[in-house]
Amino acid sequence: MAALVLFVVFWSFPSYDVALVLHEVDANWDALFLQAAEPFTDHYACARPAIARVQARFPHGACIAVATALVDTVAGALVLQFVLLVLFQALLLLVLRDLLGNKRWALAWAFAFSLILCGHVYTVDYGGLFDTLAFDLLLVAILLRRRAWMVIPLLLAYFTDERALIASPALLLLGLYEQDEHASIRTMLRGCRSGVARWTLISWGCYFLVRSCLAHFAGLVTVPVDVLHYMRQNLVRWPYALYIGIEGFVVPFVIIVLHFLRKEWRAFALAMVLVFFTLNLVAMSVHDINRSMAYVLPLLLLIVRIAHARLDRTRIVQVLGWVILINLLYDDAWPLPAQLYRMIHLTGTL
Repeated sequence: MAALVLFVVFWSFPSYDVALVLHEVDANWDALFLQAAEPFTDHYACARPAIARVQARFPHGACIAVATALVDTVAGALVLQFVLLVLFQALLLLVLRDLLGNKRWALAWAFAFSLILCGHVYTVDYGGLFDTLAFDLLLVAILLRRRAWMVIPLLLAYFTDERALIASPALLLLGLYEQDEHASIRTMLRGCRSGVARWTLISWGCYFLVRSCLAHFAGLVTVPVDVLHYMRQNLVRWPYALYIGIEGFVVPFVIIVLHFLRKEWRAFALAMVLVFFTLNLVAMSVHDINRSMAYVLPLLLLIVRIAHARLDRTRIVQVLGWVILINLLYDDAWPLPAQLYRMIHLTGTL
């Protein structure tokens, strides 16, 4: 795991100088600290736009509010964010080992995951803090998927970032696949009555119930977003939104979907495609496409799980090779040498 963490830090080194030396994101962090200190105060009408943006995150950012209440400096928050990243890598290895039943395959696929957005989301802005914690909680839920306890980390993930809720149908599909309840719509509906699918559905019901109570009794609501404005603005970036986040994993994704179509398991294949395009639609509806598409993580874990069950060893090696190659060709990452060059020669912050 140590080697994996070191590689992630090397492959995508954050612009810490932007936060700690240039102080370019202080307004965003101050807004988060203020909202954490006064969670029941409406700051949306405030003249400071950064505070208004953070206000729009609540009540979903309840877990972050607790965390930042304990860490009230930018440096402390970045340390917390890095700790959550290390925890993410550890949890990812455990999940892959659980899904694949092999340590070496788990490490190989973890390396592939570290090359895409969900594997190194830890920026110097507060957004990375939301995402890394939400991913950690989703991975804990996958580890606990055979027990009712999985509802708790799922709810915490939803209230950390609502995009975790949009990503959670992939857990339902994972449960249906592992129960062998994926041959038709009828068997899928039957499979929803038990196991992982049932607990996932219960987590959705609990989420909306708690949201209703928070809105009614505490006045905590999510501020509406002009979805059409962002969709019009992002229309020219749709090809980019289709690629980023999934990147090289499009290879096993297409192979598995086509495999299921040949087996006439069309409903399950369609469900996987719908999960992806729902996440893509959400990404197109907000200003941060990259962060939103990173929530394809549970779907990609499902794809890897199915690929190892359906493909032979030689084919898996070939697919993994293509995944890593495509991921290396382009990703939204700044390797450590590039960051050092920028800080020494361009910004003079080192």
